[in-house]
Amino acid sequence: MAGVNQVIMLALSMVVTAGLLGAAGLGAVVVRAVTQLDVASGFEGGLAVVLLAIFLDRLTGAFTQRPALSRLRAARAAAGTRAAQVRG
Repeated sequence: MAGVNQVIMLALSMVVTAGLLGAAGLGAVVVRAVTQLDVASGFEGGLAVVLLAIFLDRLTGAFTQRPALSRLRAARAAAGTRAAQVRG
């Protein structure tokens, strides 16, 4: 899942570069704002890219976390294995 996360972050970093080449989207908004010296619009477009990156990072990070119940079961299994090793 870490690889998927890295691919998403790389794609988002290429948004502005693609905007420089004429692609539509958030990158075009940022490039247009920078070329026209429109600070507010550039900040708005850049903030949108950053918020999207943070959201997708947290979303893919949540997929890598095991649920609390699974962690509890794993801890109990490990404790049982350790107890069996001590007894044996």
